[in-house]
Amino acid sequence: MLLFSISLLWARPQPDVLLAQIERYNALTNLDVPTLTNDQRLALTQGEVVKLIQRGDSSKGGVEAGKVRAYYVTPIPKAQLWLAFQDAHFQVQEMTTDYLFKKHTQDRMDWYGFIDLFWPLSDRHWLVRAWNTHEIAQKSGNEIWEHPWALIHEGVELMQPHIQKGLVKGIDEDMFNEAIYVPASNGTWVAMDVENHTLLIYSATATVGGSIPEELMMRYLLSGLDKFILEGEQRARTTMLKHYVAPHEPIYGGDGKAIPLY
Repeated sequence: MLLFSISLLWARPQPDVLLAQIERYNALTNLDVPTLTNDQRLALTQGEVVKLIQRGDSSKGGVEAGKVRAYYVTPIPKAQLWLAFQDAHFQVQEMTTDYLFKKHTQDRMDWYGFIDLFWPLSDRHWLVRAWNTHEIAQKSGNEIWEHPWALIHEGVELMQPHIQKGLVKGIDEDMFNEAIYVPASNGTWVAMDVENHTLLIYSATATVGGSIPEELMMRYLLSGLDKFILEGEQRARTTMLKHYVAPHEPIYGGDGKAIPLY
C-alpha cells in the first residue's frame, strides 16, 4: 500500500489534464502557447522536455518573430521552481552581461543585456521590460504564474548615458556602439500547478538581426533547451534550498507576493 501511494504521488499528470490546464492558461493570457499534440503531451508525462519551433509569419497574422518553446513537467513545487529561474544571482549564459536599468516596482523591471559573440559575429545587445502578470495569478486562483518580457525599442538611446558613465561593468563605448541591437526580444516564463506537479513553459524569440538567419538561431537555441531546463530544475531541487535564505532579498512570485525564505 505504501509503494502504491508513493507511485501515485510521483505519477505525472495525464495528457488530457495537461491539455485542460494549457487551454485554461490560453483563455487568460494574450500570449497564447501551442497546446501540443497528444503525443507531445504524452512525452511530458514520461519526463521529457518537449521542444518546438513556432515560425513567424506576420503576413498571416502569426507571431512577429520566430519563437522557440520548451515544456516540462516536474514534481517540484511551482514557487521553488520559480526561484531557480528568477534569481538574478544565477547567470543564464556565461557570455552574457546583465544590468538592471530601471526598477519600476518590486517585480516590474527593465534589464539591459549584452552578449559577447565569437568572431566574426558582431555582439548583440537589448533592453527589455520584464514583469509578473498578477491578473492571471488572481483569475487562476494562483495556480498559474506568468512572467513575460518585451523589447524596449529605444533601448540604445536610453542606455547610452549609462555606458558613457561606465555603469555597466565590462562594456565600454566602443563595444556598445559596435554591437547590433536585436530587432525582437520577447518571451515568457509560465509555471502552473497541474495536480501535484508543475508544468513549466518557456518561450523566446530567436531573431537577433545582422547576418545571422532566424532559422539558424532558432535551431541553435532549441538544441540547448533541454540542458537549460534540466539544470534549472536541478538548481531548484538542491541549490535554492540553501541559497534562498536570509539575508537574501525577496523574489516575487507571479502573484506579486514575496516567496518566503527557507
